[in-house]
Amino acid sequence: MRSKTVISLGKFYPRKRPFRLDAVSRRVPFLPYYHAVGEASDLPHISPLYLPRSLAIFKKDLETFLKYFEPVSLVDFKKNPLEKKNGKAIFHLSFDDGLRQIYEVVMPLLLEKGVPATLFFNTDFIGNKKLFYRYKAALLLQTVRDTHFTNKLRTHVISDEILDKLAEEYDVDFGDFLTQYKPYMDWEQLEDWKSKGFTIGAHSKNHRPYFEMKEEEQLRQTLESMKILKTENFSFPFNDVGINTSFFKKVKDTYPGFTSFACTGLKIDPEQNHFQRTSMEGSLASADTIIKGEYLYFALSSLIGKNKRKRSS
Repeated sequence: MRSKTVISLGKFYPRKRPFRLDAVSRRVPFLPYYHAVGEASDLPHISPLYLPRSLAIFKKDLETFLKYFEPVSLVDFKKNPLEKKNGKAIFHLSFDDGLRQIYEVVMPLLLEKGVPATLFFNTDFIGNKKLFYRYKAALLLQTVRDTHFTNKLRTHVISDEILDKLAEEYDVDFGDFLTQYKPYMDWEQLEDWKSKGFTIGAHSKNHRPYFEMKEEEQLRQTLESMKILKTENFSFPFNDVGINTSFFKKVKDTYPGFTSFACTGLKIDPEQNHFQRTSMEGSLASADTIIKGEYLYFALSSLIGKNKRKRSS
């Protein structure tokens, strides 16, 4: 989710001053990403956690992206992440979690606008077999009124076991939600997404935070999910905190073309073919405000050497 600092910087950008992104776009690519698109009332597994983008806002986001940037496919992006096209910096759009709203709501709009995109899937959830633990927490937040557990539900460290026990206690049926609501895409929809010219990637098996895992489990989650999806593209669940250079080396031993993404906004990353994306969710700020804020934040961070991601060996 976008930080208040980034949004504040974007809001205070002088309206009459021409916005130029040349200095930054020559160093880092702009990679916006989302999870779902729709009204908060239609996304009960997301809205208690953060504010999603409505379709109307998402349409405006696309218009803003196309104003400042040229869209490219993931294949073309990987060839030259800092390329210019038609005199503009490029961007590549992506979505995490494999939620059905991207297939039903977003895909027709992307086809209409001619905007390529990549969708990253958690392989355990395809076809609505299981439910991401944060989405379980969101459903419980609408029922549980115990302050102790409400605070726990808002953290990233609560276990599936506790969530399942709470669901039983408060009569929340996760299985019924999976069957009736169907939050995730199925394999047929995934293949149709690909057949329309869009790309896919892995997002781990079950979306547990990698910073909780030892490297052995990080590798297992990554390699197994990529093998199932037959892809060398990957986005880290939550973030890439705790991911060392040794992890990238070991993955590339199996997948030499491994290309990965995280979510710290505009930053230079020391790892080759690993890129930082910009979240467009969590606020009502316009895409124009978020983009200007990100570029200003990067420029200011550059002055004190804070625009580069650090990684242990």
